[in-house]
Amino acid sequence: MDTVAKRSRGGWSDDRAGELATRVGAGLQRGMELAAAWKAARASLPDPGREMELAHRQALARHDQESRRYRRRVERLRSRMTAGIVGAGTGLVVFAAAIPGDLEWWGWAGLGMSAVTAWSGLDARRAVRELAPPKAPSVPLPPPPPLPPNARGATEAARLGALRIQLSGVVPTVERLHPGAGAELRAADAEAAPALAALVDRLAVLHRIEHDMPATTAAAAAGSAAEEVRQRLAAGAATYERLLAAAAALLAAPDLNRGAEEVLAPAVEALSAYADGLGRSAAAFEDR
Repeated sequence: MDTVAKRSRGGWSDDRAGELATRVGAGLQRGMELAAAWKAARASLPDPGREMELAHRQALARHDQESRRYRRRVERLRSRMTAGIVGAGTGLVVFAAAIPGDLEWWGWAGLGMSAVTAWSGLDARRAVRELAPPKAPSVPLPPPPPLPPNARGATEAARLGALRIQLSGVVPTVERLHPGAGAELRAADAEAAPALAALVDRLAVLHRIEHDMPATTAAAAAGSAAEEVRQRLAAGAATYERLLAAAAALLAAPDLNRGAEEVLAPAVEALSAYADGLGRSAAAFEDR
């Protein structure tokens, strides 16, 4: 009777059912822990879009700082130019006032002051001409913010952002292998990215008009305009895809430098010969 009471309808005892429930619970707990660890690890991975945005902000901050230094430097040099002109004129006036008399020491001092200040002003003028303004940051523009999923052109904007992120990872490698081609890639991206980002901004504005003013003439006009902008954005994304394909083909092109086999083959042969010589020497020593 006790044995029968310990069995469930399916033929399992209460002890075995409890053990099975414990194992299932432990397995579920481990699965949840693994899922949480995977989610945390994925969240800790760097986001290429955010990295591009951070690098662009840092480059803009450095450029602004360099621009402020450049403007302060130019202002100081122009102040020197003005002071040199004023000092040279004052010295000449003093020298001219001393000419009718016996040309006392203060007359010669005025002439010397005129010469020194004139040289300082001319030197400051030369420095202003030679001083070059800071170059614009070469860091690529980050991808524009994504559009709402139901907005016109959302798919094209996401595709463009993904292509630009991929291109930003390819350009440094191309620059190391082919500096000229890498510079052209970077220049093309820097020129085309702002125009395409402006198209995404227009789509965002048109989507708000179409969404906030349904069943109106403004919404209809916004929808028609958004469709035209979407087509232009799609053409730009297709051009970026061809550019990325050309960059990938360039990476697969043969290198003009010596290959790894050509460089390493002499070393392999030398080491093999050295090892063979050591083996023969050891055999000769054992024969003795």
